[in-house]
Amino acid sequence: MRKTSIILLFLAAATLLGSCIKEDRSDCRRSFTLLFRYTGDGTTDIFREKVAQVHLYVYDATTRALVRQETMDAARLEQLQGIRFELEDLEPGNYEAVCWGNAAQATDIDQPEQRETATVAAPEHRNGQEADTNDELYYAGGTFTVANAYTDQQDILDFSCAHIDLSVRLEGFDNMVLTRADGQAATACPVGVRLDGLPAYADFDGTAHAEATAAYALKPAPAADGTPDAYETALHTLRFADDTPGALRLVNPATGTTVYTLPLADFLSANSLTVEDRQEVAVSILLHLNDDGVSVSVTPFEDEPIHPGLDEK
Repeated sequence: MRKTSIILLFLAAATLLGSCIKEDRSDCRRSFTLLFRYTGDGTTDIFREKVAQVHLYVYDATTRALVRQETMDAARLEQLQGIRFELEDLEPGNYEAVCWGNAAQATDIDQPEQRETATVAAPEHRNGQEADTNDELYYAGGTFTVANAYTDQQDILDFSCAHIDLSVRLEGFDNMVLTRADGQAATACPVGVRLDGLPAYADFDGTAHAEATAAYALKPAPAADGTPDAYETALHTLRFADDTPGALRLVNPATGTTVYTLPLADFLSANSLTVEDRQEVAVSILLHLNDDGVSVSVTPFEDEPIHPGLDEK
């Protein structure tokens, strides 16, 4: 009876020690959990409201070599808002994590194995073509340390918003003297809408680069509120600055000729707006063709939130 008790006690102790054998307990490390958090423009964690998928890249902090990559979908994030590395996944040491949230069909992640040159961009922009949107991207980057310790370890990785919501409403343009392109439906917007001069890609520091610019072909549809002669369109862009060289252009759909140009920096300045002081940014532009058929009035307009929870801070 005494012998049996000693054996059971030994097994229990072995379980508690996590199979530690070495005297310095270097093999006693259990797991490392990297949790994700996004508070937007407030203090409440709204990660699950905003991010449905995460592409994670883990680099050796010294060599910058890629040592692990994972893609976590909504179901996996629901189980654990982050990732748990088990004993065999990562050796003790210093690491850097880079995450892109919501990178899907409208995002191409290029050369993630090369930390210094890896970028994200719309697939069309890789080929010098016009895109219709970027994904609703969120970014996180930071370092963490897996210690030689007999304990479950964890750290938190904070996300930031890596996109801007931009919406455009057009009114009065059915009176514009333009020839509809062949094959256009009667309900099609009588003018084409282009957006160019915005950053084409972002690096793995989460920085959007304006030296390589992108062009978007927008597709206005009849306004959801049923207003006659009104059209609306919306997209996500990579983050841009208040002094962006980006411009919104109206073009003749039959000839491609630009008939009106609105520099975004001028629009922001004229309306005392900024896109640099918030995480969640929505820019809404109303273009109204005046009665003279030549000039255009430009004002911001109050748009319905493009995504539920957009205004929740």
